[in-house]
Amino acid sequence: MRRIPISIFIPILLGGLTLVASQLQAATPKTPSRLSDYRFSEDMPDSLRYELVSDLLKKIISRKPYNRTRFGIDIREVGGRPVFQYREDAALKPASTLKVITTAVALEKLGPEFRYHTVITTDGELTDSVLDGNLIIHGTADPQLSGFFDGEIIGIVSEWADQLQAAGIRKITGSVFLDNSYFSDDDGKLLTKTATVALFDKADKSQLVRQVRNKKGKLIQQKIRLRRSARKLVQINLNNYLADRLAGELARRDMISNKTVELASEQPDSVQFNVLIAHQSPSLAEIIKRTNKESDNFYADQLLRTLGYEVLGTGSLEAGIRVTEAFLAIRLGIDHPDLTIADGSGLSHENRITADMLVRTLEYMAIASTNKDVFYNSLSIPTIDGTLERRIRHPLATQIRAKTGSITGVVTLTGYMSTQSGKELVFSILCNGGRASRLKSLEDEICKLLLNI
Repeated sequence: MRRIPISIFIPILLGGLTLVASQLQAATPKTPSRLSDYRFSEDMPDSLRYELVSDLLKKIISRKPYNRTRFGIDIREVGGRPVFQYREDAALKPASTLKVITTAVALEKLGPEFRYHTVITTDGELTDSVLDGNLIIHGTADPQLSGFFDGEIIGIVSEWADQLQAAGIRKITGSVFLDNSYFSDDDGKLLTKTATVALFDKADKSQLVRQVRNKKGKLIQQKIRLRRSARKLVQINLNNYLADRLAGELARRDMISNKTVELASEQPDSVQFNVLIAHQSPSLAEIIKRTNKESDNFYADQLLRTLGYEVLGTGSLEAGIRVTEAFLAIRLGIDHPDLTIADGSGLSHENRITADMLVRTLEYMAIASTNKDVFYNSLSIPTIDGTLERRIRHPLATQIRAKTGSITGVVTLTGYMSTQSGKELVFSILCNGGRASRLKSLEDEICKLLLNI
């Protein structure tokens, strides 16, 4: 056996190490000016692609201007291995990505064909076109009947008045009563910051006035103009608004003299009364699509109240939160000491969830749920619709379905995507602290990088 002189062996060994090191260095990219600029070679194995993504994202979020933002990021294959995780168990403010959990639980507990039923009955008798009695509206949590933002309620109420006239009713001697027993009255304690406002409705135009008293007690009235997005912060009582609109329409047609809506002192038994109108809402599948694509806070909170009523018999946010927490614990095995759900919409700054919780919810809906298609189709498509209509400009952008989130100091994004190489990913990016425009741009760049995998 021929021995190799040690003086020759050492240079060969060092040369081999140098070659391996140079290959790794060639594979590790310099941080590009934009994440979306990086391209992966076709023959690169998945493990190396994910390692490079991890290196790139760690560098980006650790430097200015992102180094003071609190991130929670979880990106993984659907039902498979992680791609990148960073503080995925940190409890952060989710903003409207909380709607992902609210709508998922609603679909699983109520089913996609669930519908709200609003009934109008009377305790009187009809004689010679005169209804000698009252109208009773038995309200539910149907968010469509708020009509507060889209004006749809005007058409619905007008149709109801047409139905009453078609039934031969020309005059109603009594009043419009509202059965609001669907709702619990304990939601007030969940509100933190309130302001006294007055809404004057005249000639179909509204004026919002805030009343504030100074130290000497002088009343100050000031007109303010709301941005479009700020309208969603207004809290209303759905059924009171509905009853007021109906009473107003009946008075306009001279069908009723007393247009003041009365609250029923006790829950009326609708079985004892004659049913005049039975209204059915769109399916829950359609309601959830509106909730997620348009990020409708009112719809989301109504869904939470509905969960409370349908599962526990109490139509309140608090009851809905108990249903949601039980679902997360039993179905997903989530037991986090810092989990805090304060509403269904994500509007409250008291909410605290993790990127891991959101990803696990999305994975459950994709793998275990029979409602996966309904849920998937409820999410926004970049460049096409919803809150992502003007975001994530990329040739493969329409292969993403996601939910955005944004409140003061918080920007979030969570959803699904199919990458260039056919990988099915689920992701959640929670950003707390920092300029919203920069954080949205970062989220978009991360999504573009992932699409390139």
